[in-house]
Amino acid sequence: MSDCRRGECGLCVMDVLSLDGQIDHRDVFLSEREKRENTRICACVSRVVGSVTLDTAWRAECA
Repeated sequence: MSDCRRGECGLCVMDVLSLDGQIDHRDVFLSEREKRENTRICACVSRVVGSVTLDTAWRAECA
């Protein structure tokens, strides 16, 4: 399930911390409202024109 690579399962969803440009949402997981808000991205299939900062949820203090 975690390797659908089609934007269907949602396991690749990441929070968008900042965006300077546009997200080309190519997934079917996020709702139309979520796509308009540009606060989340399905990293496996969606693309950004411009620059984006994502929250990977990885924290050094937890490693």
